[in-house]
Amino acid sequence: MKKVCIKVLSILFVLVLALSCFSIVAAAASQTTELFTLDSVKNMGISVTYDKEVPTVEFIAPNGEVYGAAAISAGKMTKTDSGKALFFRIPNAQAGSWKITYDKKSNTNVEVNYAPYATGLTVKDFSFTKTNDNTLNVKFSASHDKKLSYSYVIYAVVTENDTPTGQRELNRGSANANEQKSLDINIGNLSTYQNYKLMIEVTAKDNGLEVFDSMVSTQTFAYTDPNAEAAPDNFYLETDMTNESVLVNWENTIARGRETLVSVYINDASEPSYYNSFASDVTATRIPFDASTTTKIKVELLYRSHNGKNSAVSSRAIEMSVAKSVTLVCDDVTSSAQAQIVYKMSNLSGGPFKAFLTVNDREAQEILLKGDNSFSLNLESFNNKVDLIWYYDEFTAFRVGKEIYSDRLAPTLRIPDVSGVVKTDKSTYVLTGTVDIGCTVTVNGTQVEIDANGIFTTELKLNVGENVFEVMAIGPNGNSTKESVVVEWVEPGVIASSGKFGFLLQYIPLGASMIFALIVLLFALKQRKNYRTLKSEKDLRTARFAVLKDLCVLMVVFAALVTVFCAVMMVLSIIKVSSAEFAEVALKSITEAYELIKTRNAYIIATVVSAVLVALFVALRILLGKYEKKAPTPKVPKSKKEKTEKKADLPKVQVRPNAVQPPKPQQQKPQQPKPQAPKAAQTPPETECFCGYCGTKNDNKTNFCKKCGKRLKK
Repeated sequence: MKKVCIKVLSILFVLVLALSCFSIVAAAASQTTELFTLDSVKNMGISVTYDKEVPTVEFIAPNGEVYGAAAISAGKMTKTDSGKALFFRIPNAQAGSWKITYDKKSNTNVEVNYAPYATGLTVKDFSFTKTNDNTLNVKFSASHDKKLSYSYVIYAVVTENDTPTGQRELNRGSANANEQKSLDINIGNLSTYQNYKLMIEVTAKDNGLEVFDSMVSTQTFAYTDPNAEAAPDNFYLETDMTNESVLVNWENTIARGRETLVSVYINDASEPSYYNSFASDVTATRIPFDASTTTKIKVELLYRSHNGKNSAVSSRAIEMSVAKSVTLVCDDVTSSAQAQIVYKMSNLSGGPFKAFLTVNDREAQEILLKGDNSFSLNLESFNNKVDLIWYYDEFTAFRVGKEIYSDRLAPTLRIPDVSGVVKTDKSTYVLTGTVDIGCTVTVNGTQVEIDANGIFTTELKLNVGENVFEVMAIGPNGNSTKESVVVEWVEPGVIASSGKFGFLLQYIPLGASMIFALIVLLFALKQRKNYRTLKSEKDLRTARFAVLKDLCVLMVVFAALVTVFCAVMMVLSIIKVSSAEFAEVALKSITEAYELIKTRNAYIIATVVSAVLVALFVALRILLGKYEKKAPTPKVPKSKKEKTEKKADLPKVQVRPNAVQPPKPQQQKPQQPKPQAPKAAQTPPETECFCGYCGTKNDNKTNFCKKCGKRLKK
């Protein structure tokens, strides 16, 4: 259904442009209006477009007959709905005035267009057979929905990629649609050619409109004119394997005419991949080909005389296997002083084959090629143009050659820091240097990266002792330059001691280690004594927390000192790298400049890390203090608790120094004790309170122990 709609649309669109149609825009909800007036019977096509829902549409013929659903059922009218438009086709519409009745319903706009239409005429069953050298029996038919008469014209055509490039009329006449036509056609007026095709064009008129169609046959036929001029004598073919082209030259052929026709067939193709005609003043042409996919090239050449007749065809074929019998073996850029020509002629009939070698436009050197062999040719420095042409026969030649750049100069390799044995106390060594642009650099066989300016830098891993590195620069032509670099990995301090005050610098790590060890020893001795005292006077937890807090304080001090030292060294390194002194060092030694940058970066990292450690130990010290205050109260052992309670029950007698002791009472005879009332239990004075953790006496008015700081239980 969709294809039918598209076909109707295309027919209507063309006819609208050709025959000037009218347009009616519906505004009222339902109405009847004049549509069109016909002066004769015609096929009419009508389109009704809408935007919301399908409107109700009917047509009224000049005789009053209503064309609606009943007319569609009777086959008097067809209707197609595309979703946004209705298409009506009324074949053989009566002459006179036609009206349209429509109800647009909910549509905001309904547009009506109309135009005459014609049914297409289609060629079918187009074929032929060759009955004799000068006659073809042709059969064809054309279909139409009416039995009308049409006219036809039959041509002999020459095609290129199935497209006619030249034609000659053979026959014309008329026939009836939907009937097969058979006729004999004389081809004796054609010129000699091997791949003719037939083409038919049909034309008819339907209700005043012209319809037409055409078709080219899939069959081909050959024709040789017995009265044609002789074929051109052997023309010259030269195949250039380097530039992948074939030169066709007919300058020295005897037969000449108004124009020359050249056809080129690739790999036994039935149609030419190249076809062209040349005026009489043109005597050569060059045709490109793809050497990677081409196995055979056939060239056909003929002349067209002034009376339009073609001469006989002269044909030549070139096998690519023959063309590749001689090769030039050499890169476009080389360091060699010679190039090699390799030839294999043992499989070719005839021989020896003549060849002419030219280097840099000097006089050509004649060479005979026979059998399978090779020879060398000398190259000059830098640019060389090599050209070798060899002849298979008098009219067939093959050419090989190229431009060769021979550079036998070794590339330049500069390693500025290499002067004898390089000593370092690090496990790696940064090697840097420069080479000519376009070269590659390897170190002990491993390729390293080179920037656009020819500078390379690589970090080498060292073993203890001497390390030998072979640095090789290889140019684009294959030449190379090699240098050896010897790097000795010595023990730390050896290099530092060789400079000014170097004998002192080598002892800095040892002195710093001794000071750090002494401080740690003193701290351990002091903390051991404090740990024992707190453990005996208080408890194990208190002693441990005290040691950890003091240790955090010590680490904060050490980290702070390291941070200050690294920060100072970082600032000095940044200043040094940013100064003019650094530029002088870089010009003198790239390795030293690289080490200065690495030192600066190392101090930056060390400063950040040590500052983070300071903050970490400070935070740990704060957390330990808070956790100690919030820790749960340790349980006191029962024996210790009883001793504490007994000790608390005893009255405390305060003895003042230098106080006069009361005299001891004299012994008296024991007297009978008098009965007394029982005494109340003694309690400690209300002004005194003992800590339940450490047993220290505190004022009853205080809430925390003055020694351990714990809350007192009253």
